[in-house]
Amino acid sequence: MYGEDGRNYIRKTQDKYDVIFLSLVMTSTSQGAGYALSENYICTIEAMQDYLAHLNEDGKLAFLAHDQEDLGKIVATAILALKNRGIPVKDAPKYIAIFRKNMPQAQHGGEHIHNPMVIIKNQPFTEQQSKELAQSAYENGNLPLFTPHV
Repeated sequence: MYGEDGRNYIRKTQDKYDVIFLSLVMTSTSQGAGYALSENYICTIEAMQDYLAHLNEDGKLAFLAHDQEDLGKIVATAILALKNRGIPVKDAPKYIAIFRKNMPQAQHGGEHIHNPMVIIKNQPFTEQQSKELAQSAYENGNLPLFTPHV
C-alpha cells in the first residue's frame, strides 16, 4: 500500500498489481473560479490507461467516487480508455462493475447514489466472478448497479 498521488506513483513504477484502489480522488474543480474548466488529471483517459497498464493480467482498478456525477465521469473515461486498448465500445461493459451503498432514499429529492464503487478489469468479468462480486456486495451492505452477466 502506498500513500501518494496515484497517477504520479504509477508513472514512476514498473510494478504490476492485482488491485489499484483510488478512493474519493475526484475533486470539485468547478468550485474554484480559476479552475472551472480544469481537467482532473487523476481520472483522464491517459491516467486510466496508465492504471490499467500496471495491473496484472486479471487485475482490477477500483474507484470509490463521491456521487453519480463522478460515477458518470469514471465510467465514460473507462469506456474510452478500454476503447484505446482495442476493446470495442460494445464490449466495454463486460470489463466494468458498479456498486453503491445501500442507503435509504433521501427525504427530499428522491434517491441519491452515495459513494459509488466502479471496478474495471483488465480482462472481461467471467459469469462466476460477476456472481461472486454481486454476492460479496450484498453481504457487505452494498447494491450492484451493474455487473456483467448478472
